Amino acid sequence: TRRMPALPPQASALLKSVFGYDAFRPGQAEIIAAVLEGGPVLAIMPTGSGKSMCYQLPAMIEEGLTVVVSPLIALMRDQLQALTARGVAATTLHSMQDDEEASAAFVSLASGRARLLYVAPERLIQPSTQELLRKNRIRLIAVDEAHCVSHWGHDFRPDYLALREIAAGFGVSVLAVTATAGPRTRDEIARLLDDQGANPFRVQAYRRAADTLRNTPEPVSAVLERALKALAGCLVCVLCAVALLFTHVRTVVSSFFFQNSNRANIGEYMSKKII
Repeated sequence: TRRMPALPPQASALLKSVFGYDAFRPGQAEIIAAVLEGGPVLAIMPTGSGKSMCYQLPAMIEEGLTVVVSPLIALMRDQLQALTARGVAATTLHSMQDDEEASAAFVSLASGRARLLYVAPERLIQPSTQELLRKNRIRLIAVDEAHCVSHWGHDFRPDYLALREIAAGFGVSVLAVTATAGPRTRDEIARLLDDQGANPFRVQAYRRAADTLRNTPEPVSAVLERALKALAGCLVCVLCAVALLFTHVRTVVSSFFFQNSNRANIGEYMSKKII
């Protein structure tokens, strides 16, 4: 049995000073400690339980750049806006940036100021992007919505299959986070992202966060409007909007499930009933 790694003293201080929280949500501290200890980690947490904190806080603690692979430009922009408002040096590279935004991102990366970079897998595999990243000390590759590796990687977005090789090329570990992963999906994520070295994926699964799911969900119309505005003009706009809507529906169903049932295995329930 692996020992539970301890969080460094500054973790709680940064949680309060940067993000404004007095305490970690269930599972966050354990996952962050595992990420800081090193080695690949697969974190399975309910929607709304604070998965992004599991790579954002480590980026504040250790020097270097954390590369966050995200499937949707809308999600990148939401997190980037929130981090920028908190004074965190984060940036993004995507196809809908204007010249000024792209130039600012290049400068932030080239200078080493950026602590987090949000990027789609299709952009990450480009030689120009990897050449730019080699000017930084990459410390972690975080795969957000990691079920996309399994559900989309084989067909619609094959570039997800290159993430293992990219991580190995930079010599860094992978943190994969998702709310949707039954046992078969977990195994596939681990198989497609693990370099099959001496440190196999450590799975951290938490499904006890019903209290974090009781807030009133954002209206479906607002979710669609936000997705369409952010992705206007993109060839995959419709598919991305549907994916974002699916995430919202999963939140609503998760909230209902946690409030009306004593069952704890929400991850497997969702994978069987919705996906």
